[in-house]
Amino acid sequence: MRGAGKQMFSTNIADLRGIYHFEIMAVFEPRISGFKALHVINKLGFSNSFVVDAEGFSRGIWLIWNENKVKLHVVASSRHSVIALIDDHSTLWILTGGSVVDKIHNITGILRSWNKEKFGNIFHNKRRLLARIQWIQDCLSERPSYYLSSLEETLLKDYKGYVSSDLNHTLISLIPKVPNPTNMTHFRPISLCITTYKVISKTLVQRLRVLHLDLVSPNQVAFMLGRQIQDNIVAAQEVLHKFKNARGKMGYIAWKIDLGKAYDKLQWGFIKQVLEEVGIEGKLNNLIMSYILNARYKVALNGKMSNSFLPKCRIKQCDPLSPYIFVLCMEKLFHIIKQNLLERAWKPVKISRIGPEISHVFFGEYLILFGQASVQQAETMRDCLYTFCDLLGQQVSFFKSRIHCYNNVSYNNAKGLAAVCRSHISKNPGNYLGIPLIHGRITKDTY
Repeated sequence: MRGAGKQMFSTNIADLRGIYHFEIMAVFEPRISGFKALHVINKLGFSNSFVVDAEGFSRGIWLIWNENKVKLHVVASSRHSVIALIDDHSTLWILTGGSVVDKIHNITGILRSWNKEKFGNIFHNKRRLLARIQWIQDCLSERPSYYLSSLEETLLKDYKGYVSSDLNHTLISLIPKVPNPTNMTHFRPISLCITTYKVISKTLVQRLRVLHLDLVSPNQVAFMLGRQIQDNIVAAQEVLHKFKNARGKMGYIAWKIDLGKAYDKLQWGFIKQVLEEVGIEGKLNNLIMSYILNARYKVALNGKMSNSFLPKCRIKQCDPLSPYIFVLCMEKLFHIIKQNLLERAWKPVKISRIGPEISHVFFGEYLILFGQASVQQAETMRDCLYTFCDLLGQQVSFFKSRIHCYNNVSYNNAKGLAAVCRSHISKNPGNYLGIPLIHGRITKDTY
């Protein structure tokens, strides 16, 4: 209820006290002040109160408590906030309330001091590390020393570890997909990163986004500036509309593919290779790879934390950088398809005589491949996908993948194509990115 001056306010508070038996209460933006505010507070039945008067219909804070149950001491207050020390005879705790802006302003100096004390001057520290490493290498050139060699190795790791290991800790929370989960496939793993880590990661994203337009093919629209999700939806709908209405001897198929656990099975060696191939080398390459390689994980399940561990592959779903890395890796599949198109091994779909040839559409890990309805073509599509999966470390979820055929493709031929692709035949390919691929009459079932 907005407004403590309303008639039902006192009655509602009395009902809440009868249910929850609380002895302290804070009211924000009561919309009344002065004698009227004190009159309402006295009706609530608490022994003590502290009031920051409202300014018109905005601001205002009331702290109300029973002295015989709770000891409260107001440490500081302003027009926007109140800080109080509370002793409920069992625990001593601090209550803060009011404007977040004021709190951030007050804590800025403290955070700056903590940052300087915790991390120091990064550039100065790197220069100091380089000087120490140079001195050790000069000494080792004169005579061998096991101690200096070990120290050199440690300092080199410190210098190359651009990302602090403390910032690269990640918590994996397992969210059940079903009411009574019995195995790991019934859980959805959600990675939770440290905020400072995400700030640095987003800085890297701003650099990569500019490069992506030149590096990523037009068939990929995920996380691309100037490209929209509906571009691929419309393209896929137009192709399947041709499947439905066209008449001719040549048939075509659409293979809707589901990559199982796409982020979790990405191989680190392949990521580094892709970054080098697109020209991301040197410090930026090392910085991105240090983010990926130095990550440590803990799993939270049933309110308990596991021991930390190092993975052998995967990128984090919560990391702002991960989608951009994954899109670059998916370009490898485009290059494999393009090579087969140039060799005329892959026969794409043309939705009109003068229209472009469409062989695939990508949105991140959501793929649809289009090709001629022949066993040879199905084997080419399958081999391209297998080659890509071997490089990337991915696996296709064939159980969730679907094949949709041209109207003039016979059932026996479609069955043979499905066997080659190891996917189910479907008359309706369902939704792509949340939108139905085949449109008939629009009903409530469409949505």
